Amino acid sequence: MRKYTFALLSFFMAATVLTTSCRQLHREENMGDTVAASLFEPADTSIAQAKTAKKKVVVRDSVGLYYIGFGSTHELLQLVSYPSRRDTLVFSKARHLRVNGNADYDHIVHPTFFVLKTGDSIVSRLDEWKPIQP
Repeated sequence: MRKYTFALLSFFMAATVLTTSCRQLHREENMGDTVAASLFEPADTSIAQAKTAKKKVVVRDSVGLYYIGFGSTHELLQLVSYPSRRDTLVFSKARHLRVNGNADYDHIVHPTFFVLKTGDSIVSRLDEWKPIQP
């Protein structure tokens, strides 16, 4: 009988410890309206948009004139837009690339393109362009 009472008593003690400890860990809070609604209003972006609109500058590149980029290899030709250097194009070279003038790195050239049957464009000719200096 003593074993049964001990088991029953330990069961009740364990049940009371578990139920009271869970209540202490989980406190019930009434959240309600704790944050002001003005904090959730969207920010006014018209000022930021006006500042960025002023910063936009139209850059006019010369059509058909490019710098020879430093990424050019034996098979590929990197063309960088002239004079802004903002755009970069990479083309394959033709088997026999004809060059008039100097086509080293960082020289200004006018490329002539050849369109293949597949629709790809390759560079077939480079003409150096020297700007007129006053």
